[in-house]
Amino acid sequence: MTTLRALRGASLHRVLDQARRREDLFLAVALQQEDSRGRLSLVSADPTVQPRIEHRYLTEESDRRRMREVVRLAAELLRTAAFAPLVGERTGLPDDVLADDRELDRWTRRHLATAIHLAGTARMGTDDDPGAVVDQHLRVRGVRGLRVVDTSVMPRVTSRGPAATAVMLGERAAELMTADRPLLSPPGG
Repeated sequence: MTTLRALRGASLHRVLDQARRREDLFLAVALQQEDSRGRLSLVSADPTVQPRIEHRYLTEESDRRRMREVVRLAAELLRTAAFAPLVGERTGLPDDVLADDRELDRWTRRHLATAIHLAGTARMGTDDDPGAVVDQHLRVRGVRGLRVVDTSVMPRVTSRGPAATAVMLGERAAELMTADRPLLSPPGG
C-alpha cells in the first residue's frame, strides 16, 4: 500500500481511476496564501493568441519552507498509530530526500500539481495602487463602460475554492451596475 505518492498533472478523474484499481492511500497537501507571484503577459494584440502564463510557484523561500513543513508533517502523520492499519510503506518520497531541504525542494518542484485557482491578474485596488486594474466598483481604470467580474479581480487567492467568491462577485457586480443605471419604470408606473 502506498502512503505518499506524487500526482504530477493528475486530474481528479485520473486519481479516482487509480484509486479504483489500486490499494493506494493518497495524501495531498496544498499551500494556501502563498507569497510567490506569477505573471500573465499578452504576447500579441490578436485576441486569439494565448497569453504567456508564468506561474512562478515556490519562487519565494517562505513558500518553499512552508511546503517542506507540510510535506514532512504529512509523512509524519502517516506514521502514526491511527494510520497504521491503512499504511504499509511509503513510496515515491525516500527518507533521505525528506531529510534534506534542497532535495525536498527539488522533489516538490518535480511533483508539483496545481488546482488552477488563479487570481489577481486584473486585481482590485485603491487609486494609489499602480498594480490595480479595477476600482472598488469593478470598473477598469481608464476605460469607460468596462468592468471585470471574475476571480482575476481578487488581490489574492482565497484559502478555499473560489466558486462561492466568484458568485458573490457576480452578485455584487449586478448590484453595482443596477445602482449605476436604475431600472426604467414599468409602463404606466
